[in-house]
Amino acid sequence: MFQAIKRFVDELRHPRGQPKHLDLTETGLALFEGDREVYRFQWAKVAKIETYKRDLGNVDMICVDFWVDEQVMVYTANDEMTGFSTLASNLIHYFPSVAPDWWSTVAFPAFATNQKVLFTRSAA
Repeated sequence: MFQAIKRFVDELRHPRGQPKHLDLTETGLALFEGDREVYRFQWAKVAKIETYKRDLGNVDMICVDFWVDEQVMVYTANDEMTGFSTLASNLIHYFPSVAPDWWSTVAFPAFATNQKVLFTRSAA
């Protein structure tokens, strides 16, 4: 039983397939799995940004969800993706209303969800 749970958690942390990496530009964000583009959206289309942690047993996974208008889709980035640290440190550049200490407020305390809304677009 323990081995099955360990395999399940390992699969969550390191899914099979190509490594995932985020590509940030001045206009938006894209996620690639190997050479295949999984998603792409523009910063200007983001309606809401939420962050939270997933408890994976021994470690936490920090996630950021981007709610994008026109597709009525939520795109998730997490700290297991290459480029996440660049995204985390530049989020306030693309969304100046995001608190500069957002990462530490979701990271601590450990193993708590710490869900927070980081950004909501104002109605025009």
